[in-house]
Amino acid sequence: MVFVNVIRWANVARNLKTTTFSTAIKLRINRPLIPAAQMNLDDYQDIISEQNIPAIRPCYPCSSFYDETLSKFVNRGQRKGQRIMMRELLRETFMIIKQQEEVVCDPLVIFHQAIRNCMPLMITRPVKRGGATYQVPFPISEKESEELAMRWLFETVVERPRPRKQFFPEIMARELIDCYYNQGKVVKKKQDIHRQCENNKAYAHYRWG
Repeated sequence: MVFVNVIRWANVARNLKTTTFSTAIKLRINRPLIPAAQMNLDDYQDIISEQNIPAIRPCYPCSSFYDETLSKFVNRGQRKGQRIMMRELLRETFMIIKQQEEVVCDPLVIFHQAIRNCMPLMITRPVKRGGATYQVPFPISEKESEELAMRWLFETVVERPRPRKQFFPEIMARELIDCYYNQGKVVKKKQDIHRQCENNKAYAHYRWG
């Protein structure tokens, strides 16, 4: 479903003494997102005539099956721009999850919960003070935490021991299921980092200064 964000900044700019573009942008009024099928063109005829409805951004596709987290996961795992191949591998991964898992049939639910269970809250970074280097705990943002969780998942699959008798979809499906139940190598790595942050909390004041 296509959504249109109706921005009425031009009508506000008419009532201003200075009708500069920057001033109008600062005082624009954002209306809520309205489905295109429910829009009444008579109510917004003045806005449409002045061409004040912006086009949809190319990063927002029209498909109702679009998932932002899954798209980031595909971009993180692709190699040499082979995004289509990565999508096919994840499609096979989700098929394996759907066949193996009996409690939750939706692979996307397992995928999102697995990513959330792998996201760390804090990490340690080296800080040099007085000629010595300390591992100081630092809080991280949600975006950086999500990036770390995705990177650890791919590292776990790539660093599997040889001989590799299983392919990427089988290994990734097993890792996602393990992370869904708070198990597996990635969850253990997150817990080890949290334990290290707890042990080095005496160096937390080295973050400043």
